[in-house]
Amino acid sequence: MEKEYDSVGNLIKEISFNSLNQKEWIEHSFYDDDNHLIYSVSVESQNIFNFLYSYNKNKLSQSVRISQDKNTLLKEVDYIMLYEYDKKDRLIKEMIIQDGQIKYKYDYKYGKDNYIKKIITYLYNSQEPSIIQKFYYNEKGSVIKEKTKDYRTNEKNINKYFYKYEFY
Repeated sequence: MEKEYDSVGNLIKEISFNSLNQKEWIEHSFYDDDNHLIYSVSVESQNIFNFLYSYNKNKLSQSVRISQDKNTLLKEVDYIMLYEYDKKDRLIKEMIIQDGQIKYKYDYKYGKDNYIKKIITYLYNSQEPSIIQKFYYNEKGSVIKEKTKDYRTNEKNINKYFYKYEFY
């Protein structure tokens, strides 16, 4: 992968290669005067994806993905993402709207330490949670355990994470 940055450290170009070192995709990113990402375009073999970003009070409020077929040049909105923040500027809701319907909605719950403690996922306009993830942290702020319950299948999963800290 190749990356190129502007003079203030914003990623402006990214190129991905496959295992044969052939170019898979290239993405160009553009920023406003406040260094907010406002537009990016990703060119793949058959499609072009345009991403537009909107901000409200310096916080990302909306993003839109528009796809374009390279052969027909037809464009269509793939999805719109909406973001909501609490008074502490933490992301608390994220919604993906596709074809006029809420496809995914994520509610983020935080602990007193400002770490995400729970993510509640709602799928396809559901009022009931589809998936709940709970996170547990060590004293350094790294996730050490993640519990997931999928209410659609009643499946439960626990992942434990271990870290090795080395100091030189």
